[in-house]
Amino acid sequence: MRFLLIPFITIFSFFTFGQNDLVPSSKFRLDTSKSNSFNKGKLHINWGYNRAWYSKSDIQFEGDHFNFILYDAVAKDRPTPFNWATYFAPKNLTIPQTNLRVGYFITNNWSISLGLDHMKYVMEILRHNTISGDINMETPYDGNYVNNPIFLDSTFLNFEHTDGLNYVNIESDYYYPFLSWKDKIITQAVVGFGAGFLLPKTRTVMFKRTYRDDFNIAGFGTNGKLGCNVRFWNYFFIQTNLKGGFINMPNIRITSNPSENGKQHFWFTQFNWLIGLNFNLIR
Repeated sequence: MRFLLIPFITIFSFFTFGQNDLVPSSKFRLDTSKSNSFNKGKLHINWGYNRAWYSKSDIQFEGDHFNFILYDAVAKDRPTPFNWATYFAPKNLTIPQTNLRVGYFITNNWSISLGLDHMKYVMEILRHNTISGDINMETPYDGNYVNNPIFLDSTFLNFEHTDGLNYVNIESDYYYPFLSWKDKIITQAVVGFGAGFLLPKTRTVMFKRTYRDDFNIAGFGTNGKLGCNVRFWNYFFIQTNLKGGFINMPNIRITSNPSENGKQHFWFTQFNWLIGLNFNLIR
């Protein structure tokens, strides 16, 4: 987890000590008189990959014959093992945990963008949890529960947003340039805030009944972001982001029956590796 601190430490160092202290050679100093004028009017697009971490979550499942809550459910992401075909073949681009964003610089420092964070969320099983509620499904798990311990395994419940936990969001980002090499390589700190909606495709296996429902708008999310952007020759850039936020999904479709659904909310942390291009729209 230590690598998550790298963007924070790097950006904090530049802000705290100042570019003149860190970069004594004038050829590495940013010409502040230009005031980041290389940004305004540009369209930018980036693509990359993410890792994600989630807080514990109370998950409620409701239906005609069941209504119960699993307390403090633990979940993790599901990164796809690397191979060139999976990560770079066009037909497989949505298999890994990916990020896509398109934005526009409305000023030299401010950008507005629309993006999709394709995360994956997998509830862990083979562990003990606590349950409250009622089940009447003619299964070994039928009964009334009040904060009872239960062992989660595949005969009881599998629950995952693996196609995926799709966070569609609008972000407002502030870019602060702090380092330049001959105006060819420019490094910028990025601070942003965003909000959007969740469009998951959820796979639920409950009491050995298997369902994989269609995409649906399940709820909303908000996030903050801190990143570092390195631009090369004004057209190509690489960027890393550390994002954190809150997700609330009161309308998770767990089966094709609209009376059966799930509810949950949790905090998330996400780390991105991105590559992108800039296009001039205003000359």
